[in-house]
Amino acid sequence: MERKNKMKKLLSTISIILSLSFMAGSVVGTVQKPNLASPLEQKISTDKTELYKVFKFSHAFKEYRIVTNLDYQEYIKKSQIKRQWHGYEYVTFTDDIIEIAIQLGEIAIADKQPVDAVVMSFVQYLPYESDNIKYGGDYPKYPIETLVDGGGDCEDTSYLAVSLLRALGVNSVLLNPYGHMAVGTQKEIWNGGMYVTYNGIEYSYYEPTMIGWHKGMIPDDYKGKKIKIIN
Repeated sequence: MERKNKMKKLLSTISIILSLSFMAGSVVGTVQKPNLASPLEQKISTDKTELYKVFKFSHAFKEYRIVTNLDYQEYIKKSQIKRQWHGYEYVTFTDDIIEIAIQLGEIAIADKQPVDAVVMSFVQYLPYESDNIKYGGDYPKYPIETLVDGGGDCEDTSYLAVSLLRALGVNSVLLNPYGHMAVGTQKEIWNGGMYVTYNGIEYSYYEPTMIGWHKGMIPDDYKGKKIKIIN
């Protein structure tokens, strides 16, 4: 029943987003770094089934908190799966994704901000963590792993971002500049900057690891170079 209620709430959020013209993806405001001096708020339940965690991020001059009770057993389960090469198997639609997507969608609606920009601000504020340090090599994470760990590298945050964006009804894809991964969201007519065309649809480039980088902004290392869409 709880999942059914979450789905109803999510569908209601998507319906409101789709009905509002300002949600189409134009950039509003700019990202400011929030005060992250206080320690990350998190606590695991006594039965080790849930991890209470608070994520902080900033968007358009305002600071936000996303409060979650992450499924810790799902985290354990996913961490035991043998890693495969990168792809959409790491884009998931779990209760944790639904809950966070609802909160981000409500922020976008309340503050009249593009939903894709709010989602990307949330993801960009997750600390960058190299796989080499923790895993000794390439280790693509499922979104629940990135959320519990509190960070990840470019592919980890891209998988999380696309999971959240698709949960909110945003047409989004994984982009693959050489040696990197990023996010593409369907381009609106007024959006400038870098974009990639796939099956007749233009997808604007979104950098998942750089705080404050808006739709269409691309690192200098990838300007003028081929960017593939992972399909």
